[in-house]
Amino acid sequence: MAWNELVSEVLGYFSIGCWLIVFAPQIYENYQRKNGDSISLSFLYIWILGDVFGLVGGIQQGLIVTALILYIYYFVADAVLLAQIHYYRYVNRRGPARDAEREPLFIASDQSETTEPSARLSASLLLPLIAILLLGSTAASL
Repeated sequence: MAWNELVSEVLGYFSIGCWLIVFAPQIYENYQRKNGDSISLSFLYIWILGDVFGLVGGIQQGLIVTALILYIYYFVADAVLLAQIHYYRYVNRRGPARDAEREPLFIASDQSETTEPSARLSASLLLPLIAILLLGSTAASL
């Protein structure tokens, strides 16, 4: 095996190791705090959607088994985070009842109180989703 192939393989395994443990700190922090407010549900839903599309694309492209196992692991880790958030926010709620996803941290002085939070959320997610779809379709056509 050539030196550059060995370095590439070692770095590849290191990268996989990092991706395997990336969820652990967040899952542990949620458990320690008994709270799921430290992560956005919108972020997690988009992440799960990306992992599902990655898995389906990987299956269709016939990727190696280790890549498919990694996609399945990502999906399971996403599901654990989603379950924690659901449990700590809605089942085992502590403190005053509030919907953290709908409450803005800061309200600008010129911001109208009549704007629905869901409308603001939808508008803020629309542009990134369009960009992702355009990039994906462009990459697929190459």
